[in-house]
Amino acid sequence: MDKEEVPSLKNLRSNRKQMEKTTKSLGRQLKTLLKRDINKVDTGKLQQLKTSIDEVADNIQRERTIMTTYYDEEPSIADDDKAYDDIYDLTLEIVENTNELISKNLFYKLATEVDGDVHALEVSMEAHSEATHSEDIASLSGKIDKLSVYSCHVTELEDVRKAFRTRYLKMKREMESRVRSKAVPLASLPSSDSDTHLSISSPATPRSGGNIRLPKIELPTFDGKQIHWPVFWERFSTAVDKNPDLNDEEKLILLTFFYEEQTSSRHCVPSYW
Repeated sequence: MDKEEVPSLKNLRSNRKQMEKTTKSLGRQLKTLLKRDINKVDTGKLQQLKTSIDEVADNIQRERTIMTTYYDEEPSIADDDKAYDDIYDLTLEIVENTNELISKNLFYKLATEVDGDVHALEVSMEAHSEATHSEDIASLSGKIDKLSVYSCHVTELEDVRKAFRTRYLKMKREMESRVRSKAVPLASLPSSDSDTHLSISSPATPRSGGNIRLPKIELPTFDGKQIHWPVFWERFSTAVDKNPDLNDEEKLILLTFFYEEQTSSRHCVPSYW
């Protein structure tokens, strides 16, 4: 900044007083919002408040730098510096409280939606015992992941998120059980001490009325070694991937069951759900 462009000390002090008034005004707005029902607070107003206080904080830092750079020899500069400190500390407090309020606001609004979704899905799964509801489960998972983003900096929200997560996981396990029963006999599922082959119904024989027992084929589990992948995939593709009775998510779930427990790849597949 050229010397001619540097604001006068008088103007800097005047600006600082104005910023102090603005900061206190924003603080009062925040206190008013804190008294309201968090679900009824307009998220847009909170975002505007955050933008305003962030702008004030940036201006304080900028003008404080100008003052200490160009007027550091002024006899009262120490008092000015302390005044900037006080205002800046206040802005940081408001920023922190506003960020927390925004997180709570977004969390509880989404939590209300998730609560309705969870309840509806629980009722539906109980009423329709044969349906997997895989798309609903996937949608719910995404919303619960968002809740974790909002709650990560607010400890009191974490218990609420965990409660939703517990209910979600219960339904997900139920869905996985239904998926397995559609394509793989439960007794055939792998365990840590099982052999390396599983039986699975072949899609080659068409179904008639849903009561015909399909022929079985031997499907090897995948041990994580690249050299064994082509053989595994050829058999899995025939038995599962090309099965018209399974949707994509069900196929992905089944894929994990044919990965051996010690295989690192087995733990990577669920990350795509």
